[in-house]
Amino acid sequence: MAVHCQPKRAARIAAEVVRALNYADESGLVHRDVKPENILIEGDGRTRLTDCGLVLDTTSGPGSLSRIILGTPTYMAPEQASSGTVDARSDVYGLGAVLYHMLLGGPPFKGELPVAILARSLHGAGMCMVSSR
Repeated sequence: MAVHCQPKRAARIAAEVVRALNYADESGLVHRDVKPENILIEGDGRTRLTDCGLVLDTTSGPGSLSRIILGTPTYMAPEQASSGTVDARSDVYGLGAVLYHMLLGGPPFKGELPVAILARSLHGAGMCMVSSR
């Protein structure tokens, strides 16, 4: 997926990912790793959400608690980073971070190390307001 794109294209991509996430939620699944690298654009323009290696099935256990923090720090929801607790809202946060990246040309939080990115996300500090326009 092109990481920086025009608003109309970004909205179309996000809408297609929302449909995939809605389907996952209706099936009791949480993706846990929504990021640009996991969003593929096919030759005909259709969008695919891929890499379901971290998917959590919330229908087979005690709700949405994983206890293991998994995902990509740059696009990870604060609650996912702090406790490993996830549900569909965690995926929506990840998509929001991807949309931010598509529109502004960079992720909302940056850092040299994953722990620095997670700390900025948890505390809402250091949001990058970059644009390459």
